[in-house]
Parts: sequence; structure tokens; C-alpha cells
Amino acid sequence: SGQLKVHLPKGFRSISGSSIEVYLAPNETRYIPIKVLVQAAAQAGSSEIKIVLENQNQITIQEFILKESIEENNTLRLYSNQPIAYIYNPNDSLELQVGGSNLGNRPQETSWVFSIPTMVGERNFFEVKGRVGVEQDTIFRFKFLPPVNLLERSQFNVNVAGLRGADKELFGNLIINVQNITSAKRFQGIGLAQQSDAFR
Repeated sequence: SGQLKVHLPKGFRSISGSSIEVYLAPNETRYIPIKVLVQAAAQAGSSEIKIVLENQNQITIQEFILKESIEENNTLRLYSNQPIAYIYNPNDSLELQVGGSNLGNRPQETSWVFSIPTMVGERNFFEVKGRVGVEQDTIFRFKFLPPVNLLERSQFNVNVAGLRGADKELFGNLIINVQNITSAKRFQGIGLAQQSDAFR
């Protein structure tokens, strides 16, 4: 009598349990099924599964190592919980937030480019860098003080592009609409059929 000990790397789970009782008669051979589930958190590349046979005194009789190869998954998703932002005070900075969801199996180095097409004659794009862990959501923030030429507008758009890796491969983009309620001009609200007067 003894037991099989199953040692698994992160992201693997033994449905059969980590310790399986074994009873063998003299000269008996038996096959013990071990079911292992590969979860989304399993790291890309080669992983080792070690199975150890111990006797009743917990002395190792034999061990076996199985190598399991996991294909790389670099799926990233760009999203925003703030499709519309508002400027309430022209003297305050405007903060925009976007999120990155890592649906893959390895950490991702990312760049987030915020561009403002209506800013003419000056720098109109800004970059924020950050790392998104496996199965994690990470919020990235961009904060700036709108210049006068933007404050004169009732609204403007900020384009956001998500890039990954050293080659800066594009994986997603979105647009955040900024409504300036400090402007005396009239503005068209997103999804509204009629114009409304903004308050100074």
C-alpha cells in the first residue's frame, strides 16, 4: 500500500486529487488514471508534471516527470468604463481612464497612446506604458490640463490605441468623447436627438 503524489505547476489542477491511495497485491500491475485540467492561468511554454509513488512509510519508490507544452495566448482586450468624460472646471486637469484585460497566458507589456486630433500646432498625442498580468484587469490613467483651444470647444474626442510588445502591435482602439460644460456654446450630447444649452 502507498500513494501517488501529483505535483503540478501553476495553472494546472488535478481532478483526481493531489494524493491517490494505491493498494497492490504481490506481482500485481495496475493502471491508475490521473485527470489533470489545464486552466487559463497556465503559463505558456513547457511545464513539468511530477508524479511520485510512495510506500506506506512515505518513502519515494519511483517518480515520473511528464512535460506538457502550452501554446502561447497573447489575447488582450481594451475597454473603457468612461465613454463620455466631462470638463466641469477649466482650471482643473482632465483625467481619462481605460482598462486592459489580459485574457492570455503570459504577462503583457503594453503602451497606451492617447491622441487628440483637434489639438493643432502643439503635441497632440501622449503615451502611457504598463504591464498587464495574466488573467488581470489593469486600469491606465491619462491626466492633462486642456489648453485654451480645446476649452473653446463644446466637445472633442480623444482617440485611444492599445499597443503590445516591443514592436507595438495594435490590439485595440476606442474613442472617448469629452463634453465641455464650461463652454457657452451649444453641444450635441451623445445619443441625444436635440441640442442642449451648456451652463457656464
